[in-house]
Amino acid sequence: MAEDIISTVPWHCGNSDGCEQGWHLANYWVYDDGTYSCDNYADGDHEPCENDDVPTYEEEEQAWREYRQHVAETGDDCLHQFLVETTIVAPRRLWQAEIHSWIGASTKGPRIFRLRRRGRGKWLTIQQIPTDVLEYLNATVQEPWLRDFPGTDWREQVQAALGVEHTQERGGALLIWFRVDEKRPRSAARVTAELKRRARRCLARTEISQED
Repeated sequence: MAEDIISTVPWHCGNSDGCEQGWHLANYWVYDDGTYSCDNYADGDHEPCENDDVPTYEEEEQAWREYRQHVAETGDDCLHQFLVETTIVAPRRLWQAEIHSWIGASTKGPRIFRLRRRGRGKWLTIQQIPTDVLEYLNATVQEPWLRDFPGTDWREQVQAALGVEHTQERGGALLIWFRVDEKRPRSAARVTAELKRRARRCLARTEISQED
């Protein structure tokens, strides 16, 4: 049986039953046999309803205005209606890694022994490395080796593919220097302020559209 969503409406539960979120989305569906249903929490749990239960266009618009007003006042976009960056990209950071050959290098790639920022200071273990750096190397804490470079000639491949700026041989190990764009979380205050601004702009556009 064919079905279509004919209305999506935000609504506030009054924080009943210990609900911390407060706001929810309700989807109203119509079926090709002329029946209707409502999914009050947009979670797939449908309940039968009548045509008269479906919000009118004006009611739907008013519900969205109330939700946007909530976001404009609080910065709380619990329904994720406004796209706001929650991370920022820091300037490319220089890293130094110490790479070793090992018994599994021919099939899995050379092992990452340790890394440190800017080629100086304290060495960090694989468990202490930022996720962005591990992703750049295509390695994980569980698999701390360069998986993209299996084989015996991994030194040449690593230097060409990772944009290595400098290398140094030391006691059978290879030291490489490379740069990575690292992501940092934006402060909660900045994210909240941006959400408020976007919600206010959306409300303003809605008012202008209504005037026209």
